Formats: sequence, C-alpha cells, structure tokens
Amino acid sequence: MALTKAKNRMIDGAAVNVKDFGVTGDGVTDDTVAFQAALDSFDSYGGTLFVPHNDNSVGYRIEGTLIWPNNGTICYPIDLVGEQVTNQFQLICTCIRFIGVTNTGFDLRNGDDSNLRFNGSFRNIYIRGPGDPAVDVSVTAIGIHAYDMKQTVMENVQLIHWYSGMVVANSVLYAKFENVDIANVHHGFNGGTYCLVNGVTFNKWRVTDCAGTGIWINGGGNVNITDCIIEHCDASGIVCKNIVSLYLTGCYFEDMTPNGVYVYTDQQGYYNTSVTALGNNFNAETTNPSMKLDTVLNVALIGNKFTATNGTSAIDIVGPQPHGIITGNEGPRDGSPIMASEDAASVTFGDALNPHVGFSGSFPDNQQGLIKGSLYLNDDADKGIFGWTVTESGAGLAATPIPATTCNTSAASKTVTT
Repeated sequence: MALTKAKNRMIDGAAVNVKDFGVTGDGVTDDTVAFQAALDSFDSYGGTLFVPHNDNSVGYRIEGTLIWPNNGTICYPIDLVGEQVTNQFQLICTCIRFIGVTNTGFDLRNGDDSNLRFNGSFRNIYIRGPGDPAVDVSVTAIGIHAYDMKQTVMENVQLIHWYSGMVVANSVLYAKFENVDIANVHHGFNGGTYCLVNGVTFNKWRVTDCAGTGIWINGGGNVNITDCIIEHCDASGIVCKNIVSLYLTGCYFEDMTPNGVYVYTDQQGYYNTSVTALGNNFNAETTNPSMKLDTVLNVALIGNKFTATNGTSAIDIVGPQPHGIITGNEGPRDGSPIMASEDAASVTFGDALNPHVGFSGSFPDNQQGLIKGSLYLNDDADKGIFGWTVTESGAGLAATPIPATTCNTSAASKTVTT
C-alpha cells in the first residue's frame, strides 16, 4: 500500500522505501511515475529515500525525467540512498536505468534553469543513461543536472552512458564528491558557461572514455582534486578556467589529449591563480605537455612523475611571471625536458630522469620570468648544495647555491645568458 506523507513521518527518522510506492524494479515495468511519487512524498524537511538493491543487468527502469521536489527556492534535502553488495569481489551499487531519456535523468532545476539550491545527497547509486554518445550520436541527455549545489554529498555514485555525467549551471559550494565513477560520456563533470566552484573536493573519482573533458571547471575559488584516476579523455583530463587555486594530489592520468591538466585564465588581474600539484602520475602518450599552466601566478609542483614518451615537454608554463617551488619531478622516459623550451641556450638544473631533481630544461626568452624570485631545490649532495635561488643578473639570470645545513660549499653561481 502506498504511504502518505503523514504516514511516512509517523516514525521519526525512518527511511522511505521506493517499493512502498509501487516501484517494481523488474526492468520491464516503467517505474517513472511510482519513483516520482516516492520523491514527492517528502516535504521541506526532507529525509532518506531508500532504493533497495536489484539485478544490475535489469535495474529500475525509468523512461522519463525524475524532478527533485522543491519549493521554488530550494530542492528538499532528500538523501537518495541505494545499497552496496559484493559480487565477485566487486562492490555493486543499486542501479537506476534511464531508457530513451533525451533531456535529463535527475533534474534538480524544476525542468528549467530555475535558481534552485540543492543540498541533498546521492549515495550507493548507479545512474545508467540511455547510451554511449561515442557510439550513438543521438545521446544528448545529462545524468544529474543542477543549478546550485551547496554542501552536497555524493558517495559511491556511478554515471555511465550519458552525454554529460553531471552539469551544474551556477555554483557548487563546499560539496564533497567521493568515489564517483563516470564512464562512456562526452563530458564527466561540466561546470557550465560559468559555475562558481569553491571549497569542493573531488576525491577518488574515476573518469574514463570521455569524448570531451573529464572534469571541466569554468570559474571558481578553491578546488581540491585528490586520488583520482582519469583516463582516455579526448579534450583533456582536467580543465580549470578562472579559478583561485587548484590542489591536485595523488592522481593518475593516462591517454590524455591534448593535456592531462590545463589551467588558465582570461581575466588576469582578477584571478591570481595558484596551482599545487603533489605526487601525481602523468602517463600520457601525447605530443602536447601533460600539464599546461597559462597565466598562473603561483606554482608548487612537487614529486610528480611524467612517465610516458611525449616528444615535447612535460610541463608548459606560459604567461607572466609565476613564483613558487618546482622540485622532485621525474621527466619523460624519452628524455624530453620537464619544462617547455624554445631555444638551445640555457641552464640545466640536474637530470630530468633523476626523481630528486627539481628542474631540467631550458628557459626561452618569453619564459624567463618563470624562475625569477623562485626557489628550485635539487640534490647536488656532492657539492653540499640544498638548492638554488634565481635572480636577474645583467642581461640574463643567475642561480645562486643554497648550502645544505650540514655542509659547506664554495660552489660558484650558475648563470644563463640570453
């Protein structure tokens, strides 16, 4: 028997089960109306909507868009919670399968671009779309489409066979996205024309087989991307435009075109962008840099590995003078420099294949500003040198050794002329 809102609230804190509203989950019956009724049973206080596990080859069959209940200003704070079961050593989430949908799976905008704020959650849910856009060009639907997300939580969510896995039009604030798997899509996460992304953590994502970009952020504040696997993206793995800071750590990139990570701004002076990249692995066979930073003012690139043959440079930094630290990076195995270079006259800070070396490569005229005022660490232990500070010296640049704390050194300054 279907439950009313009053009966749903008779037991304080009790979850609502979709099957109490006539949802079958047999993979044959269209469960759209019953599933929508389960969502609509909630009022502005929200609650938990439980979706029991079913056969993932069947899934809950949904042939229309599911619209999140709202009051015209906010989406009700509903936690959509599935189950995780173990199948041959794999954790399988509850599958909701959208069939023939041409617009959106879960619509958090009330059917249009209304400025609704969403602070609910998705947990243990496999949201399967109508088809692979690389195979079927008619697939244009979006898995989850929102206007604003604030303190949203997504855990153990799969978005597969959509044109875009998730699109947010306006802002994502202080959200936590963990263990999100996006595959066989055109774009994974799409920040829209302009979407303020601030205080957001993308943790343990796996984005693969994207005809477009894995994670696209177009405008924002502080973004954390940690322990993610991003593979086989045809328009770069991560693209960040006009952000304040990107903290990228422990991520693995493979088969990216044209870049694994591309960070840039077209509003210099308004955005003082900083990029911190720690312990990432770029295994990308490409003729373009694995990491491209354009008009980034502060950098800390430490302990990254660029293990593939790319025929050019691992990192390309262009634009005005950034400041920061570059150390402990391992260069491409074909001997290509870590940093981009355009001429032969240069200084070399160690060997690009030595993981203890901070820098290797040359400084073209338009990139000399890269190292001014910066500290580059290396492991010249035989000379007792801890690192080098770089300053202007006449028409060129001079690198002055910094003695290791336990050693004395009389090493001369290295100088590059142009």
